Amino acid sequence: MIDDGEPLDPTPDPPGPDEPFPRADDQYVPPMSQEEMLARLMDDASGIDVTRALAIAAQLGRGRVDNVNVFRDGITVQGNFLAGSARKSRPRRPTAVPVDATQLADIGNYVRPDGFEAGTAALANSHLVVLAGQARTGRRSRALAMLDEVLGGARHPDVVELPVSVLGSPQWQPPARGRGFVVLDQPTRGAHAAHRLDDTWLTRVSGLLRDQDKFLAVITGPLEGNLASAVHRFEHVLDDLALPDPLEIVRKRVTTAEPQMAGPRFDELVAQAQLVDVLAERDDPHFATRVAHVLVESLRLGTDPRQEVARLRNPHEQVAEWLSAPPVLSEIAFVTATAVLEQLTYLWVVDAAVQLSRALGGSAGSTLRYSRMLGAERTWIKRTTHASGPETLRFRHGDLREAVLVGLWLQMDGARGKVVAWLSRLAAHPNVEIHARAADAAGVLAAVDFEYGIDQLFLPWAMDRSAVLRQGAALGLDVAGALSGEVGAFWAHVQRWADELGSTARSRNLADTAALAAAGRLGAADPERALNVLRSLVRNPEWAPLTSVSITARTLLESGVTTPLLEALLDWSGTPSDEQTTAKALTVFTYAVRHTGGPGDVLPTLLSGPERHLDLLAELWGRALSCALVREIAENTLHEWVTAADGSCVPRRALLDVLAGIADRSDDDFAVLEDLIVTWAFDTDSPSPTAAHFHDHWLKAEGQNA
Repeated sequence: MIDDGEPLDPTPDPPGPDEPFPRADDQYVPPMSQEEMLARLMDDASGIDVTRALAIAAQLGRGRVDNVNVFRDGITVQGNFLAGSARKSRPRRPTAVPVDATQLADIGNYVRPDGFEAGTAALANSHLVVLAGQARTGRRSRALAMLDEVLGGARHPDVVELPVSVLGSPQWQPPARGRGFVVLDQPTRGAHAAHRLDDTWLTRVSGLLRDQDKFLAVITGPLEGNLASAVHRFEHVLDDLALPDPLEIVRKRVTTAEPQMAGPRFDELVAQAQLVDVLAERDDPHFATRVAHVLVESLRLGTDPRQEVARLRNPHEQVAEWLSAPPVLSEIAFVTATAVLEQLTYLWVVDAAVQLSRALGGSAGSTLRYSRMLGAERTWIKRTTHASGPETLRFRHGDLREAVLVGLWLQMDGARGKVVAWLSRLAAHPNVEIHARAADAAGVLAAVDFEYGIDQLFLPWAMDRSAVLRQGAALGLDVAGALSGEVGAFWAHVQRWADELGSTARSRNLADTAALAAAGRLGAADPERALNVLRSLVRNPEWAPLTSVSITARTLLESGVTTPLLEALLDWSGTPSDEQTTAKALTVFTYAVRHTGGPGDVLPTLLSGPERHLDLLAELWGRALSCALVREIAENTLHEWVTAADGSCVPRRALLDVLAGIADRSDDDFAVLEDLIVTWAFDTDSPSPTAAHFHDHWLKAEGQNA
């Protein structure tokens, strides 16, 4: 059963689970000829932004393998949270067991939340209340404190715990032993016994308890079933319960154990141990109690309280606790969407969460559930307000994103296919901020089982007609290979896809993905393997993947892979008898070294490199200007270099050395360059000072000496 909140006024619904998100370049067809490929490449019409996508992934990914492995190495979640907790074996026990005296004594430390007095009054009037809500929200402590209150605050309150079998039993009678009773209704096969309670049972039991001046508090899960529709539920059911302030829980317990810490000294302790942030990450009474115990022990031993509290900040344990509750589908969807789209705005996350909730079987109605839940229940998700735009969402703990993704993935038996379909639609979204985050999240999921991730996630994306989805496969593969440690398997798949390039659409798309995959962190870390992939594609007769090869070459330059790439391009273009391979290599070169003037501009770095780089550049430029198939785009790109040197961002001296190196190659190179320089230097609309300087101080002098 799903609690998705109350419906809003009718508004247009977002796409349902079977309706796609907006999808980028659905009609994309890879270029089949050199002319088509060059036109797209020079217009940047590929529809993808590899540099931005990699930057987003770097911003999101912490690159910690233990964030993926920790769930496999010992932290487990009991039961299938989508269907409720599995049946748990319970030992046979007496029908009534006195509540442990230690628990009753601890009532003195209870911090009363908002609404506590109203709930206690309801118990005093009806003698029967049902506390409905999520696990780990302090319902048991609240029930014991309420019973203590109505029983007069006796030093040893007479409270007995009863088995869950009493719920719904038409023959049940209050036992002679005890005046206060508590029933902990844990789920069995996803169902709570209290959900079967109806008006008849509530009325009968309330009357019996009233006649005997006894009181019963039932602790159950979120309000559902017969109980949710009972007419008299308003007299007996307490739901949507406020949580005690976790900081006040810590304050009360610490100052009770260590009275000297009251007042300003406790405030100093709060700041020293960073308690506000720590408690916000795990806003539940149980955790606050643990923090208090750790602080008391730290104060007694004289250790550093900040370090002691920091040891409790375990994102994997936190996620395991959350999943074992189990959360409702709407909450699962919201937390999953936050993990995938972390740092995006609230509306993006909520729209994606609604669609995932529907895909998992949740309600299709519009609700207030997410906003209310975010503010009151999931404080480990932080809303950040920005003066320049809408508020964004992120996890307070840096490692929670990966822990949430891995924990959910391992527990989603029977639902992983639906999550994959939802994630695939996000990965095909035209907005780079969305599809890059979806691809990175897919990489985290695939790192749990690399071959499973290849088969279920990345192979379908890699074969898709969408260039954006293929980029998602490449980015996700890179993330998965790095996080899982399966670097060898990553390169084996990528190299095979490159080697098997043929005339079929499937092989072209796989090869295109292979080219893009070589652009990531694994390619930058192992340039030799990355360049082997590109070499296979450059030497293949097919032109289709060359756009992605060129983009990857550019990305590798931006990552600092300079000398190996320039040497490889020189090698690939060094066989005059193979005109096609030469043209491809020189096309890749001219695109890779284009001047963009933006943050990813490689020109200042290229021209500030060692002299070896300048010699390689001069030779490659000479070959490009001499190649009939590439000459036009080479001339345009070299003009960009000269124009850039007219400003102050590009070292003119180094550029002049490159130009001189081109001219020195041969008389034909000198003549070609002279024609270009004259054209640029004396252009009537936009003359180039750099070209004029080179003309006057080099070409003219060389011409006179010839």
